[in-house]
Amino acid sequence: AKICARTGGPTGLLASGVRDASALPCDRPDGASTMRERANAGFRLDRTATDALLKQAPAAYRTQVNDLLLTALGRALTAWSGLSSVLVDLEGHGREELSGDIDLSGTVGWFTSLYPVALHADGDIGAALKRVKESLRSAPDKGLGFGALRHLADAPVREAVAALPAAQVLFNYLGQFDASFDAAAIWRPAEENGGTNTAPDAPLGYALSVNGQVYQGELRLDFSYSSARFDASTIAALARSCETELRALIAHCCGGASGLTPS
Repeated sequence: AKICARTGGPTGLLASGVRDASALPCDRPDGASTMRERANAGFRLDRTATDALLKQAPAAYRTQVNDLLLTALGRALTAWSGLSSVLVDLEGHGREELSGDIDLSGTVGWFTSLYPVALHADGDIGAALKRVKESLRSAPDKGLGFGALRHLADAPVREAVAALPAAQVLFNYLGQFDASFDAAAIWRPAEENGGTNTAPDAPLGYALSVNGQVYQGELRLDFSYSSARFDASTIAALARSCETELRALIAHCCGGASGLTPS
């Protein structure tokens, strides 16, 4: 199979004993990968399915929404790539409550955390969800310190981190926006097109960037990619596979499944 190479960006981790989890299939590996070629695909869950995802499904294995979304994404990516594990960089706002001594209430914006996770999401659906949950829980402080290792750690650690394989997939779940834009809200999303905020020649950092959010009661998951490297039908099929896996996870968790994990 043709393999797509990452063009740059943050470092990723490779699970021991797994062949290169950063490699993904690619229709045209030599295709350009800049903002000019950026295209999007994705799917939307209706209100009923989204409500089940947010309020009912997490109870089965004491999971969070991120666990379910990443398990579905991991299963879709492993089925597509043929890998037993897929490397994904997780992006977050970095505003975690780690200590009572740190008060972020007087700040605005993101501190952007970014850290890699190898998703082992194949096989039995319940076991896959529990593996992904435990992988995410094992990251210290939700990955906040990972980026600092490349700059502030001792030389051997910096060298080890620099030698790690790079993920081709970025994932970011932005959360639920409905409470921010209810009937009493002063601010509302603008209906006008905001225009471009990145130069057309700027490189895309990842082969795939997956962003999710809940707005007006519906989950939306968007897949961004280079149209010069991937056929639209390829990414559309991947998005459909992810939706199918997510719906199967919701049905599994809401169908009487239950279980405890070490965390």
